[in-house]
Amino acid sequence: MKFTVRPVDIPCCNMRIGKLSEIKRIPNTVLLTPLLLLYSKGGSVTHMTREVLEMVTDISSQAVHIPLSNSAQCYNGVKHFKEGISTFSGLHECLSYCSVQDPAEATRVGYNEKTSITIWTHTGRKQLTADKYMDMMEAFRPDMYQVLCDGDTNAESSRKRSLKAVDVSTSLFLSCADRHTKSQSLKDSVLLATVEGGYDLEARCQSAQMFSRHPTVQGFVIDGLHNNGTAVEQISYDTIRPVIMETLKHLPEDKLRVLH
Repeated sequence: MKFTVRPVDIPCCNMRIGKLSEIKRIPNTVLLTPLLLLYSKGGSVTHMTREVLEMVTDISSQAVHIPLSNSAQCYNGVKHFKEGISTFSGLHECLSYCSVQDPAEATRVGYNEKTSITIWTHTGRKQLTADKYMDMMEAFRPDMYQVLCDGDTNAESSRKRSLKAVDVSTSLFLSCADRHTKSQSLKDSVLLATVEGGYDLEARCQSAQMFSRHPTVQGFVIDGLHNNGTAVEQISYDTIRPVIMETLKHLPEDKLRVLH
């Protein structure tokens, strides 16, 4: 996948526009950024059949967000199907992006451990180690995916919790990145590093700088600002703006950035 970007020449504004192209699975597709992601459950756009979706948009111009926490139940089916989650769900024309947590559902706090991250599926708690997560990514074969991470931080998190999130996420990243480089199933997929650190600017800087230097990384997910769900609507932009701006200072200008 190729990401090209150019700045917008507006005084006192750090805007940029870009495009995603040369996507290995769908090489003729070009997507312009900024880009909104289509939310899905189990790989299917919610409350819409494929036929209705075709009536309201050009499917090939869309990118589908597939949270693992609401799609994990598809794993065995997708694994035996052997053609990835995009084709399995009938949206093979769309770019597919896999994340760890579901931004539409509040993430329960306090369940992540040093070597595993918890997701909550319709059958209950599921703990993911780096190897288990990569097993699922190899079956799903998304066009791009978020590396496994500890995003259990918010505006109220202590410095200790924020630093722990960075340490755990770094360890998980190294394991996932090593597996990614050796995987034939993921040779056409883009790995996105996850920048953590809560609202601790020093921790954010540490996380961003570490991942920026890694050769496997082709983009970044800015995470750990909230615990998802409807409560996000109450967060003031003035609260998160300094954290996002400080994070962006340490990320390469020519790499993709995802926020959800």
